[in-house]
Amino acid sequence: MPGLLSFLGNGIKYHLSGRLYTPKPRRMTINITRRCNGRCVMCPNWKEQHIEKELTPGEIREVLSNPLFDSLESVSLGGGEPTMREDLAEVTEIILESQPKIKVFDITTNGLEPLVVMQRVHDIIRLTVDSAVEFAVAVSLDGYGATHDKIRGVPNAFDKVTETIRLLKELSKEAPFSICLNCVVQPLNIGELPQLYGFAQEMELPIHFIPIYVNPWLLDNTDDKQLVTFRPEQIEEIKLFFSNPQYDISPIWKAWWQDYLRVIGGEKRRFPCALLRHHSFLDTDGSMFICWADESLVYGNVRDAPADSIWYSAAAKSARQRAKAMYCADCTQSCDPALAVRLEFFHFTRFLIKEEGRKLLRRRPQMR
Repeated sequence: MPGLLSFLGNGIKYHLSGRLYTPKPRRMTINITRRCNGRCVMCPNWKEQHIEKELTPGEIREVLSNPLFDSLESVSLGGGEPTMREDLAEVTEIILESQPKIKVFDITTNGLEPLVVMQRVHDIIRLTVDSAVEFAVAVSLDGYGATHDKIRGVPNAFDKVTETIRLLKELSKEAPFSICLNCVVQPLNIGELPQLYGFAQEMELPIHFIPIYVNPWLLDNTDDKQLVTFRPEQIEEIKLFFSNPQYDISPIWKAWWQDYLRVIGGEKRRFPCALLRHHSFLDTDGSMFICWADESLVYGNVRDAPADSIWYSAAAKSARQRAKAMYCADCTQSCDPALAVRLEFFHFTRFLIKEEGRKLLRRRPQMR
């Protein structure tokens, strides 16, 4: 009962936030670099190698010491490729010192430099092994064999990432940490989703299937957009994969994919979003922004003002209103679905009830 009451309270507060108050962020993602050793078809970050714009460890310390972030539960490091920062361990130490209450700290890597990734992760483990924080590494795997090479734009990318996975699994025997695989579902890999699921099972690792986000701000090339846009028959393949009970997809991701298919079919989004008021994005150059939907959703820079004054500013309020009015209704981004359903609760509960109903119908014996 206490757990249920807590979820109900979260759901009520979720719907009141923005109307009566703006809460402090629960989760933070810091894109610590735009540098990247990949050449992915779905991402142009690698085209921007502006090292001079990156926040320094000292600047990151100053940002995280702001009282705005004293309710954080988790911090994620992204990019670009985070392991290309030689000072990744120093940045991690600053995060852990500034945010001693966080429960989860994670990084996402493309795994294209196995030895570098292993060394960076080893350095982080030394900092987290005696703390209460749960450390996790997400490794990107978007195809099997040559398909992954093509998507990542790097020769032998699949061999490199599988070596990274092997090294991380060996390292996790010395000092336990979590490893998962992230697959960006896109036209180039639709036919390989069952194979990738099987590969993850062989590796004894969870895999998250994340829909590609076609963003006009990030992808302004017509050829690129066509390469990452689903055709009708591919959408049918997606439906078949995620409706197949033999694939053990987590309920949260099943709920997300169900909504995603509705949105690309022309309906409005129902799945909740945690980004407007519960998740803080900090970009490489110090910009604070809501999400990647549009450049107009950047609402300040920590190099110009303290983070709390930016979060509660008129510019931030205006950006949230703009996002809700112009982008949220047909948004296909899957940012932080786990936090979203934990905060909103009601949508996910309806989904679970329907799912249980479907299972009962499948189990019911056929009448003769």
